[in-house]
Amino acid sequence: MNSELRVPTIGSDNSKTNFYGFLHEILELQPPSGGQELNCVLFCCTWVDPTRGVRKNSKYNIIDVNHSHVYRKNEPFIFVQQAARVYYAEYPSTRRTPSPWVCACTVRSSKIG
Repeated sequence: MNSELRVPTIGSDNSKTNFYGFLHEILELQPPSGGQELNCVLFCCTWVDPTRGVRKNSKYNIIDVNHSHVYRKNEPFIFVQQAARVYYAEYPSTRRTPSPWVCACTVRSSKIG
């Protein structure tokens, strides 16, 4: 299962931000009456802090993500329709300890939800 995702957001000042993270759980909420047309699917995710854990290389239009900078606000849930798939690619390295920064590549595919 592809558990890496991105959510585009618009702040109160109309600034655009992308949140990058990992999917941990899929929740399907149903009303007590059991009506299928009213089901709601939520993703429970861990997010990377967009200020300390995300950087952009403007020259190459590459987004780097550092998973050690976890977003500490308690807002893990998104609607499935809000998510976009990404793939986190490690940079080649000859070091014993790889860099904590990985490249976030948006996957062009059909909608998740």
